[in-house]
Order: sequence, then C-alpha cells, then structure tokens
Amino acid sequence: MGFQSVRDAAPVANGRQAGEAESLALPSPPVGFELGLRGTHLGHPRPTINPFTRKVEQHEPLVMSDPELQAALSVIARHGGTLNEQSDALDGRRVSEGHVKLVDARLEFSSFDAQGGWVEIFGMGVSAFEFLFEFATAGQLAIWNGSASENEPASVATTAEAMERAQAFEDELGTTALAENVGQLVSLLRPKKQ
Repeated sequence: MGFQSVRDAAPVANGRQAGEAESLALPSPPVGFELGLRGTHLGHPRPTINPFTRKVEQHEPLVMSDPELQAALSVIARHGGTLNEQSDALDGRRVSEGHVKLVDARLEFSSFDAQGGWVEIFGMGVSAFEFLFEFATAGQLAIWNGSASENEPASVATTAEAMERAQAFEDELGTTALAENVGQLVSLLRPKKQ
C-alpha cells in the first residue's frame, strides 16, 4: 500500500493535507506499539543513578522548555486526556502517567515529564497519528522509534527547528527525519509488516 505525495497539497487543520485521508489507510487489527518522546534541548546537569552500576553519575538530559512542556500538556487536556503525577523509582523525578482516548485509538503515557517519556499506542487509527503530530509539534519533541530498522530513521521531528536540534544529538536519538504532515508521520512510524 503506497502513500500519495502530499508535499505540495494545501495544508489543512492538524497537519493533514487536502485529500490525504484516503491515503492514510492503516493495517488492522489494532495493535499496540511503543514510541519514545524526547525533548530536543540540552538540560542542566543533574545526578542520576546508572541502572547498570547503581552508581550516581552526572547526566545532561534532553528536555522540553517550560513553554513547550505546557503546550504539550495542553494538547493532552484538549483531547480529554489525563495525567497523574508519580515518583520515578530510579532517580526520584516527579513523572506522570496517563492516557488519551481517541475515536479509533488509545495512547498511554508513562514516565512523562520535561524530558519526554514513553507513549504506547493501541489501535492503528489515523487519529492516533494526528494527535501524535499535534503533540510532538507543540512540545518540539523528537519521536524515537526503537523498532526502526537499520535503513530507517530512529527519530522523527515534526518541525525544522526540532529536527535541527535533534540532529545535534544523533548519538542519543539516532538519525532524525522530518515529518511535515500526518501522512509522512504515518509512513515513518507505523509498524512494518513482519
């Protein structure tokens, strides 16, 4: 199944291009897959516990700025999602877990804070990718795909600015591609048939 080229089409709401809906047919049945969400700014050094050695080390995490974090959280709230704050057992950070229920998909967030976190997507509906595009754009996030093959980008950004910053952290994020609309995001992130 191929995707039509949408680069030159007129943009409409939430990053979808005119005429794009027909090209976003996704495989079924619904499946769950996990993606990492990473900020694209270098944060302040802080002590953290190395999970392998259990020793305290200094770490400069990739983070969202405060306005980016607030913008990302507002996207979750606007879609009726909830996040509940908890403590992360490894380093004591206050992180959130929660979910967003969409028409044809459910997204579950874990270990979410200014550094990003994880999102597990259940269902292959286009609404999940529309939400993810809006969320990543608001938070200027890099979406890390741990199941990407060697010839695929490991991370995807939805703005040129986030992509430029993510490319500076290739050691952590891998190769980064730019998804300028929802169709490109689907093409880059949807699970490939085995």
